[in-house]
Amino acid sequence: MPLPAAIGRTGRARLAALLALALAPFTCGAERFTHFGTQPDGSEVYVQVTPPTLRKDGRYEAWFRTVPKAPQPVTDAFGFERSYVDFLALNVADCSARRMGAAAMHYRDAAGTVVARFELPPAEIEYRAVRPGTLGENMLTAVCAPRPPPAKAPPSAAGGSPFK
Repeated sequence: MPLPAAIGRTGRARLAALLALALAPFTCGAERFTHFGTQPDGSEVYVQVTPPTLRKDGRYEAWFRTVPKAPQPVTDAFGFERSYVDFLALNVADCSARRMGAAAMHYRDAAGTVVARFELPPAEIEYRAVRPGTLGENMLTAVCAPRPPPAKAPPSAAGGSPFK
């Protein structure tokens, strides 16, 4: 449906920019997770398909998704109790010290709506030692695994042809 002409060219550009910003979390954060393991309470844990990201502080971060066996309560930042069916945690790994912490946690209801969100600036992340033989150790290993080097570009055609 075209936008009304009364909005004007500048108004349409602003509206398009606002719409793009509003939809960015849905398009940029396209979720793709793969099963990672099961916690002792039966909750299923999934890890993002894309490789972990290197942060400016030299630590790696990756999203993990936890799905409890049944809906669980969470108290949001305003003190209201909500029910969630899964949550996403942005885990940050201090690989050399074998510690992890959560930079963000987003709790969602059955419709996928975020019902509680907690995010911390880098200086406030609480890192905890990872115990051997736990799912946490497997998570740390997945986040800290060595990455393959980037692929090298093929030689430029301007540099000469191998078919001379």
